[in-house]
Amino acid sequence: MNEKTKELKNKIIEYGLPLLTEIPRFLYNHKLGVFLVGFGSSVAVLYHKMRNSRKNQMIVVSKEKVAQFFEKSQQFSNNTVQFIISNFLIQKKILDEYIDITSISLKIRCASTPEEKKMFTDELGYSIISRLYTTLYTIPLILLLNRIQINLIGKYCYLDYIIYQTEENRLINEKDEKTFISFSNYLFDYKFRYFIEMIKSEVTDELKNWKLDQQSTYEGILMLLLRIRNRFESKKILLTLNDKKSEIGINEKSMLNYLIPTETDQVRYDETIRHLLDEVRNIFEDDKFYRVLSDSINTSFLWFTKSLRTVFESSSPQIPEVIESNPYVPFEIEIPKPLNMLHHLQLLPKINKMVNEVLSPDSTIIQQIIQNSSDQPAFQEFNYKILTNNINFNQLKF
Repeated sequence: MNEKTKELKNKIIEYGLPLLTEIPRFLYNHKLGVFLVGFGSSVAVLYHKMRNSRKNQMIVVSKEKVAQFFEKSQQFSNNTVQFIISNFLIQKKILDEYIDITSISLKIRCASTPEEKKMFTDELGYSIISRLYTTLYTIPLILLLNRIQINLIGKYCYLDYIIYQTEENRLINEKDEKTFISFSNYLFDYKFRYFIEMIKSEVTDELKNWKLDQQSTYEGILMLLLRIRNRFESKKILLTLNDKKSEIGINEKSMLNYLIPTETDQVRYDETIRHLLDEVRNIFEDDKFYRVLSDSINTSFLWFTKSLRTVFESSSPQIPEVIESNPYVPFEIEIPKPLNMLHHLQLLPKINKMVNEVLSPDSTIIQQIIQNSSDQPAFQEFNYKILTNNINFNQLKF
């Protein structure tokens, strides 16, 4: 072995052997590091999954709690509205204070001249139709107002408690809450007389050419009633709350202006109440509210149109309602009954009787109208969004 070979061998022993002994230690440490990194990542993934799973569970629970609160509060609102309307229209008979059908009928019987009798007879017709419209409009209007109140209070006072079980974010004190809810009675306490006068004025104007000594078909009466409804329910009239041309600054033809204090009147209340009333007014001017209110009004009048058809049918001849099937018509066909025309002087007492049925202490018609309106999906969706402020549950922080 020459000198160069010996020198190379010595260098290998000097530098190579320590390196060889370090390789297992390096590999061990490297594997441990890989293991620790992998283990840490797994823990992080597991923690993330557990956290997401817990959040998803909290979201589901929150949705269920809000849904339960919404269902109970809406039923509470239904019961409240039924009580309010029954209290004022049935128990206190506040409608009869301003439209006294009995008194007008007595004036007709006591009239001393044909002209006087005609005047009171026309007045009777205007009053009966006004009484009908006042009743059928009051139910959906009070229902929508109370629903908005209940859900705004729910949003500001109870929503955080339902979701987070904390009362720290209650934004309205109990005193203001009671004051705000009391506006469900505002129409009856302060504006009912003016509400009736506005309705009667429009009804009288529409009926001025409607002769009481004539007859009408069922369809003809429906067209007349729709023309009257258009005077109140057109979007332009109903949603236009302010009117600069008016002496009092509001649109007196909008039924919504009779439900809550005007912007001028609300200055007597504290800032919280004014804020809530402004929010109600903003909701009143919303297109979605208009659609929901229109559906509720239609539900109210649907009861009347069905009852009215029954009146016409009861005075029409009885004929078979179906024909037997034949080779050309392989099924039975229902034939609508031809309805007789009714004399207006015959029809008016029947319409007044229908209104009396609604306002009877034993009647369930008000309850049915309220429930049928409340069951409409658009009605529920609209009010749910007021309660939750259209909240995105996935963005809640738990």
